[in-house]
Amino acid sequence: MADSETVMQDLMDYRFSTQGQLNGHSFGNILIAALAGIGGDFYKGVEIAGQLLAIRGKVIPSTTTNVTLVGSTVSGQRLVGESRVGAAGEHLRLVALYPPDAPAHPDAMRAIEEADLIILGPGSLFTSIVPNLLVKDIAAAVANANGLKMYVCNVAGEAGETAGLSLLDHLNVIRYYAGTYSVDIVIANDNLLGGNVPETVSLIDPKQAWQDPAVRVLADIIDEAKPTRHEPAKLAAAITQTYRQHRGKRRRLPLLWHNVQQPAHFNGGEPVGANQQSS
Repeated sequence: MADSETVMQDLMDYRFSTQGQLNGHSFGNILIAALAGIGGDFYKGVEIAGQLLAIRGKVIPSTTTNVTLVGSTVSGQRLVGESRVGAAGEHLRLVALYPPDAPAHPDAMRAIEEADLIILGPGSLFTSIVPNLLVKDIAAAVANANGLKMYVCNVAGEAGETAGLSLLDHLNVIRYYAGTYSVDIVIANDNLLGGNVPETVSLIDPKQAWQDPAVRVLADIIDEAKPTRHEPAKLAAAITQTYRQHRGKRRRLPLLWHNVQQPAHFNGGEPVGANQQSS
């Protein structure tokens, strides 16, 4: 990746840390919102962002409806907005979208249906990946798709949001929201850098006991200079090799939901709805 591309990636990933209204917000989201204003709608804003960033391929939003992410923490806090959910400071019990019936974009549904390979992640579990699965019909489209489905787990936990969660916990969160047929293969980093990481970084150890129908693929996919991130070339190679190896022999998850273990931090309860919002 060229230096300018690296700077742009850092910029798109940047979250403001201030005392003002921008605190916790992603620069990437703000840029797309501005481009949506210029282009006339959200979908056009995403298209312009793709052109601006020279993205190869096509970026399709899961929905063009103006939705709000709402979260409920294990201590009972109700958080409204992606920035507040991401800065929860403790584990999340449930997340939901409001309105809950936002329709999926037809192009997104078509792309999922026609895809040979569907990759979930990497990205913030509760504020980047799961929200797309909360859009009406998206999770069902993924579950029913014929393409090979891979979940790329993050290399490190995120403070509050996923700190302390195991690889299997991450997988089961995806299943909780997308169903039992949502993942065939899990790709996880197995280079823990000999423990030589800053105290603030908690790498996810993938070598726990694995009794699960999903295929687990372990590979060195970490960016050693930035140990909370994947190294793009390593990850691309791992995905390509895994797809070539498994595309003709798909594994399916258990048919019955009760065969799937819920994440340890999930204590039941109804999804957060509009009448439960608070700041």
